Amino acid sequence: MNNSPSGEPVTEFSKYDGKGPFKCGNCVHFEDGTCHHPVMMRESKQPKTDDGYVRVNSGDCCKFVRRPGER
Repeated sequence: MNNSPSGEPVTEFSKYDGKGPFKCGNCVHFEDGTCHHPVMMRESKQPKTDDGYVRVNSGDCCKFVRRPGER
């Protein structure tokens, strides 16, 4: 089993692959197809909106995913 990080450096952002339980669509930082996490906005190489939000799909994921109610 390979437990090494995947995806983008720093954010570990990955496009949806159907293999994990964590998804942008379940994250407190996800809104209307965009990610509002400050590190993602600063470091991600994914396309951004004019406001600087990162364009993501609900099935995508990064290491900053946090479901509502989680600390």
